[in-house]
Amino acid sequence: AAVQRRLTELHFDPGPVDGGFGQATVHAVQAFQKLNGMSPDGSVGPKVQAALLDPAPIVPLAPFGGPNRVEVALGRQVLVLYHDDEVRLITHVSTGSGKTYCVEGDCDNTAITPIGSFRFAWRYKGWRESRLGKLYNPVYFTGSGVAVHGALSVPTYPASHGCVRLRPHVILGPHAQPL
Repeated sequence: AAVQRRLTELHFDPGPVDGGFGQATVHAVQAFQKLNGMSPDGSVGPKVQAALLDPAPIVPLAPFGGPNRVEVALGRQVLVLYHDDEVRLITHVSTGSGKTYCVEGDCDNTAITPIGSFRFAWRYKGWRESRLGKLYNPVYFTGSGVAVHGALSVPTYPASHGCVRLRPHVILGPHAQPL
């Protein structure tokens, strides 16, 4: 419970502060480890405990990007949500794998998450079946169908076709409103 409380104070989402070490807590610990230069194994040993007392500072990728924004650090596979210029959520994500893939007979596609400054164009509530798989509450930021969305598989490394995957419970949390 103390680890969950501290992660919540630091704007990670370990799920309910109940003393259980479920998947939400594992994913929150992994995001914390990524931001603090550790291997994201999801366990809380002495290094993680020490870092929880004195965590690495959050350095914005776009310091003047607007008061309400989402930043995705591709190198660390972490998403940071800002609301009123304050960090509101930090979560682990999985972005484009960089691999070539086929869809509907077209095999000239590369799984790349676009970089740059985007506005969210539209959202879809609930599960949506796309041509590349199921997306939960997708919020689209390109005209080609790239979105931030919930997914059942969110490994600690780049594995998507280009979207920004996060765990479905994060999409449902109280911090999700600004998206």
